[in-house]
Parts: sequence; C-alpha cells; structure tokens
Amino acid sequence: LQVTFKPSASGATQAVLTLTSSTDQVKPVNVPLSGTGQSDPGLSATPAQLSFVATAIGQSSKAQTVIITNSGKIDDAGVALAANGPFALSQNTCGTSLAAGASCTTGVVFSPMQVGNLSGALSIISSNMTPATVALNGIGGLAGAVQAQPQQVALPITGVGTSSSPTAVTLTNLSNS
Repeated sequence: LQVTFKPSASGATQAVLTLTSSTDQVKPVNVPLSGTGQSDPGLSATPAQLSFVATAIGQSSKAQTVIITNSGKIDDAGVALAANGPFALSQNTCGTSLAAGASCTTGVVFSPMQVGNLSGALSIISSNMTPATVALNGIGGLAGAVQAQPQQVALPITGVGTSSSPTAVTLTNLSNS
C-alpha cells in the first residue's frame, strides 16, 4: 500500500488511514497520517544582486530597480521589504500584498557613510512563502577611479650606483570625476 499527500492549503494537517479486512476476527488497523502543506516558493527578485559605483561619503547614488514577482499559485498577503547596511528603499510600488502572478518594483539607493567596499541585502519577507534576498554592494569614497598600466613593472638588472633606463607607467582616470 502506498500513501500520497496532496495538500489543498498551506499548514499542518492530520488524517487516519483505516485498514479493514473481510476476514472474521481481524481487527481494523488505524495508521495516523500527518503532513504540512507548503505554498509554492513563489517570490523571486530580479536581479539577484546590485552593484553600485563609488559614491562620495554622505551622498546618495542613483536608484537601481528590483522587480519582485509572485510566480506562485496563491496570493501573498504578508509582504514586507527591508534594506540593510548603507542601502535604502526608494520608489517602492510594492504594498503589503502581492497577487499570484503579479509583480511590483522597488528602487534601492546606496548612501555610504564610510570609505571602502560595503555590502548589505534587500530582504523580501513573506508570511506564507519562502523569502527572497537581493545581495547589495557598493564602494564608499571618492568617485574618481585611477588605473595604472602596466599594473606591475619589472626593472632590468642594474649595477649598484647606476640607474636603469626609464620605464613608462600610464595613469588613467576611469571615472567622469
């Protein structure tokens, strides 16, 4: 005998499988059954990661958009969005519910208060679906970005007290600052 479980709603449920026999004096056997229905994961966020360009301390970057989609078969009535680290939400069209098959958008801005590589996350929390997360990273500091070419210089073997011939190193400002 094989038993399958096909829940019609999310949450815990219980039942009893009763086995009987037409043979006299064979007692019925009861087998307790339990299972938990889980709704489709449903929520997804696109893109899965946002990277922000170098942004000056105390300034905010231009907003980048994240699309949140409920690809599940049921409505999600408990949606909440939160950004942590030096990141914040802007231009948020998502409410507290998201119908099955529907999408909404939110903007994320980067506002660094320290220099260096900074990270955070946009969390899309749900009351009845698996949550989704978007990784966030950016560089806090001046907007200028300088590149040196070549990145490594190997000078020729040179006698003590003498000078080698010059080797050119080119510095390029890759930003518009």
